[in-house]
Amino acid sequence: MKNQKQRITILSISLWFALNVLFVNLIQAQSNDFYFGVQAGLGLTESNMLNGDPSYGCSVFTTKDLTKIWFGQLGLTYNHYDAYELFDLPNIMEVEFSNTRLAYIENYMGIAAIGGAQFFDKVKLVIKAGPEVSYSIAGKMVKENLTNGNKTEGDLIRDNDFRFGIISGAGVLVPISNKLRLNIDILNNSAIRIKREDGGKVFRPNSIQAFAGIQMAI
Repeated sequence: MKNQKQRITILSISLWFALNVLFVNLIQAQSNDFYFGVQAGLGLTESNMLNGDPSYGCSVFTTKDLTKIWFGQLGLTYNHYDAYELFDLPNIMEVEFSNTRLAYIENYMGIAAIGGAQFFDKVKLVIKAGPEVSYSIAGKMVKENLTNGNKTEGDLIRDNDFRFGIISGAGVLVPISNKLRLNIDILNNSAIRIKREDGGKVFRPNSIQAFAGIQMAI
């Protein structure tokens, strides 16, 4: 219950911060240089120690064109990471790990502050990078016996619920109308500081994802 209350408190503060920044930017926005957008993406989880499974994410964000080339972006993000390792230890005392798949599943919400540059006039080439601070809202470990299909679930033992990452990548902006544009990006999200421990192991989820989204000028 205490952990749940802490997560709710931190998420509330994050949402408050994002909405306040959005409000200030809306007031200060000029015609056609401020955008509100949503995007979603699919990709692959990468880890320092595990095999990767599919990952996915989405975000709600605002983008402000600072100059013709440079822009800033603030987003509220959600990311799902899934990675696993295989055990086949029939001759060792840990017989419960014989022919077993152990999956680590994490879900994060966070705030990303992105800066970047855009080139060309019509269809724009975009490069971007920036930090993301996120917080684990749900995580579990799933042990599956590959011989008989039996599954058991348990909580991840963690020392730190925060994940600090760097988002970087490139994409294109395609105009649809005077007010709407489509964004397509390939983004890498690398953890720079995270600690997840379970059985002495540390899970550091990273991902590379393809995103598609829509942006509306305000």
